[in-house]
Amino acid sequence: MTLQIVAARGHATWWIWTIRDKAGALVEQSTTQFRSAAAAEAQGRARIAEFEARRPARS
Repeated sequence: MTLQIVAARGHATWWIWTIRDKAGALVEQSTTQFRSAAAAEAQGRARIAEFEARRPARS
């Protein structure tokens, strides 16, 4: 899975992160007012870890 983080500027900075699978299909997207890109990235990486933990183990 890949994580992309984009700043959406306006009156405040909103960070948009998207998670895509290896084929490029959208898995999840979130638009939240984080304090920084690092905070948005941390939450996005945590969500990827949750998705990967739920995947069935490969033999």
